[in-house]
Amino acid sequence: MKKIILGVIVFVFIQSCTVNKSIVGKWCLDDKTQLNYPVITFGIDSIAVFSSKMDTVYSFKYYKKNNYLHLVQPTGEIIKEEILYLNKDSLVLKSLMENKVLQKYTKCN
Repeated sequence: MKKIILGVIVFVFIQSCTVNKSIVGKWCLDDKTQLNYPVITFGIDSIAVFSSKMDTVYSFKYYKKNNYLHLVQPTGEIIKEEILYLNKDSLVLKSLMENKVLQKYTKCN
């Protein structure tokens, strides 16, 4: 039984690392006029850092499951955002927190 549980834990860990790998990196919002979240950095450590043009930085634990980005707040509440498109250079979210319009990001240089 212990071997089965350990096997499941290892499988889930490997899957989560593989899945998150596609989103890891620094992403820049295409809309340069939007104040909130013009740059998002998804770390390999499952920490996402959202910047703001108002000198505010937000940090969340994150994971990607199916076509959704899950952001875990310090309170434990999970914000679930739909990913419409993701490849190595483009990330399109249906909305992002209070921004209820399409959010298009490209990998920052």
